Amino acid sequence: MLRLVGSWIAKGNIDTEIRILAEKHTLPDYTLEQTWQDVQPMIEGARKRIMMPKLIATRLNKTLHQETF
Repeated sequence: MLRLVGSWIAKGNIDTEIRILAEKHTLPDYTLEQTWQDVQPMIEGARKRIMMPKLIATRLNKTLHQETF
């Protein structure tokens, strides 16, 4: 499921879309709510990992810009 969530994030799916997609993969004896509770931290983690390089680049550019002037 983790790889699926990562691929959905990479494709630009929003949380609601990911929830709908993940519900199709609900395990036997799991409720849809349990699936969502398992998937939400995966979504948040994937979004952080995707945003981290952008944040680092932004901070690096600001630092370099400040040192130049």
